[in-house]
Amino acid sequence: MTTLDAIIGVRAALETLVGALESWRPDDVLAAEAQIATAARAFSTSDTGTPFDPDVLRRDLIETHALIARCRSLGAVASDVEAAIFPASYGATGARLRRVDLPSTVAART
Repeated sequence: MTTLDAIIGVRAALETLVGALESWRPDDVLAAEAQIATAARAFSTSDTGTPFDPDVLRRDLIETHALIARCRSLGAVASDVEAAIFPASYGATGARLRRVDLPSTVAART
């Protein structure tokens, strides 16, 4: 499998997630998460030595980035709707849970 194949797999999985988020199907969201994990894992086994067209790679990465942004946006909307419908969430002990806002970026060290 080439790197481009891996990117195409991630894009397909993200498109599945977008469809699940847009249609409010939580079971499909969970299934899409598994599909994304499998597709992302393909990067570790992809053949990085295979020649590729940089224009195709650029286009695929831009499309993948746009899908990730769409997933973030739809996820934020779903979270806001849930907070409006169920203003107070309670944990197993009966204590009120706080809403956690995660940063939009993650610091990575290599």
